[in-house]
Amino acid sequence: MPAPKPLLPNWYEIGWDTIKSRVNRVLNTEIYQLKNWKFLHVITDMQMTDLSKDKIKKYKLITINIWLNEYVWIIWNKYWPDELEKLKNKLWTVTGFDDVAWMDELKDTFFQEIIEPLEQPEKYKKYKLEIPNWILFYWPPGCWKTYFSRKLAEEIWYNFYEVKHSDLASTYIHGTTSKIWEVFEKAKENSPSIVFFDEISGLLPKRDNLTEHQLYKEEEVNEFLMQLNDASKNKILVIWATNYPWRIDPAILRSWRIDKKIYIWTPDYKARFELFKKYLKDRPIENIDYDELAKLTWWKEVTERGIWFDTWASTVKLSSRYVNSDIKTICDDCARKALRKSAPITMDICRDVIKNFKPSISASDLEFFESCKKDFES
Repeated sequence: MPAPKPLLPNWYEIGWDTIKSRVNRVLNTEIYQLKNWKFLHVITDMQMTDLSKDKIKKYKLITINIWLNEYVWIIWNKYWPDELEKLKNKLWTVTGFDDVAWMDELKDTFFQEIIEPLEQPEKYKKYKLEIPNWILFYWPPGCWKTYFSRKLAEEIWYNFYEVKHSDLASTYIHGTTSKIWEVFEKAKENSPSIVFFDEISGLLPKRDNLTEHQLYKEEEVNEFLMQLNDASKNKILVIWATNYPWRIDPAILRSWRIDKKIYIWTPDYKARFELFKKYLKDRPIENIDYDELAKLTWWKEVTERGIWFDTWASTVKLSSRYVNSDIKTICDDCARKALRKSAPITMDICRDVIKNFKPSISASDLEFFESCKKDFES
């Protein structure tokens, strides 16, 4: 597989210096030589928000924004690829499921049906039960299917590979098929591994619906099916994610291929409570009532449906129109508003932001997802 294009083009200015060229790409890190003969290492699988302030200061880490994505970078006097892994081990704090405290039911499911079989394979073989092979996460967008998959990899100490459509795209006949094979070969070489495919409905469409000009897709689906058969034997756990499960080829969805179909729903009261605590942590805040914030992010839903607030209090399991990414955006907006005032984040600021914030999912969306869920599972 050819190396991906450099994140930074030659002669790209980084403030006080200029990129000469990329010299290597190792350990999810791009290494560039600068005009002053120093070396810039851009760590592509790490974000500054994952790191503590003392580590950022100690190792003189900086952030760079490229095409709306934030990357961590460090400048060394020498080209030290061998030191990168040691550095990343010092920087990275593995939290696993401790960092998703609000997804208790989902975590319990994974412990019982995924993690335990992976950690105790002999016990399951004794009862002639297969080790989990592939998992499908579905619906709705913004509910952290990717994030949860990353934390699962941390929890079971598996290498994590996220594969996007652009990673498999090719202008050549059979090119995508070859790239699919290479993805699984890389995961096999570095097993145990989790391979995460986002929006799999676009990669594995129903073959019956293909037009004459899309017949190459059938070859790609067949390659996925072949790789699927040996995934567990090669210590590879494959996770699909989609918002449109009904568009996936039925051959993929057979029970003996997809071991688990897991519906990730919008965050309930407890989840929103914990999400607000997570995203307001380490920011200047004053007298924040997380209970009220969790309820405010349900209020638009209940008022539209004409349900009284105190009636809702006993039914906190009902779904919210606010997805996980909405909560993060609300917290960011609150921080920006407080910053402009040079003041701490208060409940008045939070109430005002939530009042004017439009949730990602409408009431009709909720009803649509629920009806499709019933049809899909049946």
